[in-house]
Amino acid sequence: MYSTYNIYTNYRHIQTYYVQAIIEPRDVTFEAEFLKKMFNRYWRDYPWFMQVIMLGLMIFTFTSFFLIAGNVLVKNISGYTIHDITGATTQSSYSLIRAGMLLQAISSIGVFIIPALCFAHLTHPDKMDYLGLRRPGKYIQLILGILIMLGALPLFVELAALIKHINLGAGINAMQDREEAMVKAYLTMKTPLQFILALVVLAIIPAIGEELLFRGVIFRLIYKRNNKLLLSACISALLFALLHGSPYNYPSIFIAGVLLSYLYYLTGSLWCNILAHMVYNGTQVWLEYIATDNLAIKKMSDSNQVPLALLLAGAVVFAGALYVLYKNRTPLPKTWVNDFTNEELEVIANSQNNNIEE
Repeated sequence: MYSTYNIYTNYRHIQTYYVQAIIEPRDVTFEAEFLKKMFNRYWRDYPWFMQVIMLGLMIFTFTSFFLIAGNVLVKNISGYTIHDITGATTQSSYSLIRAGMLLQAISSIGVFIIPALCFAHLTHPDKMDYLGLRRPGKYIQLILGILIMLGALPLFVELAALIKHINLGAGINAMQDREEAMVKAYLTMKTPLQFILALVVLAIIPAIGEELLFRGVIFRLIYKRNNKLLLSACISALLFALLHGSPYNYPSIFIAGVLLSYLYYLTGSLWCNILAHMVYNGTQVWLEYIATDNLAIKKMSDSNQVPLALLLAGAVVFAGALYVLYKNRTPLPKTWVNDFTNEELEVIANSQNNNIEE
């Protein structure tokens, strides 16, 4: 019996369309006919590399549109340009900071959430299952995922602080300073309403979008190609890191990306990832919010120095939660990247056999 790869990573459908466009005269061009047929069928019918190209084009298209539209919209609403927003600091007016956060929200939705949802919708008839948006095998996994990420938080902060002792050059340092100044500006929260806004823009929206795109789509596509968990986790985590921050933050973000890939694999549910990612980001926003009235937390935040006791506690929580999760794992099945069910494959194989006999 044919495998999914052998049946669906060939060019039979494209060649058929090309022949039909030449032999059968139509009132439409070949390009229009091809596009019509392409969007009249699920993209799971197409070869792996074509799915990757389509995803890349989709991300590029939505990113370009939302960045341009977002800049125009924010400028019309607030009067601030992208140049003004990227220069925001803690000394900037809150109207400028709010404009930057609006642009951040629009960008996160347009770059991560919409491309992931559209790609899943066009690729598979069950987009929720394709993205991994199913109930966790055990509800305790939701708590364990949170504990794993919270336990790793002090370790990631300390790692980023250690990396900063390496001088990567004036250009990288300047980029790091600009980014940190802008993040600090967004985390300037003096009222509960400002805290809620920061929580939504910096924690909730990114957690949903990044998990949908990087773990729900990209991790799945990479694993589908090589069938190697660690390699797929590392490649998706590398892409995840490159879209965040400066090189000083790459190692900690990369490790976090690998960890989130394994969390998804061990639980079989992207909801565990989204919740853990959301709490991870939200904890950092909350710490910045209470640092205004807590000198110890403020000092730790400004210096990125984590007390040894907190590091050890984080390591214990991380290791313990990871161990318990492994014991309570409900991993993704071996066929989790298959775009077709066994029943569908049998129907297709029978159809091909009938065509051959005819």
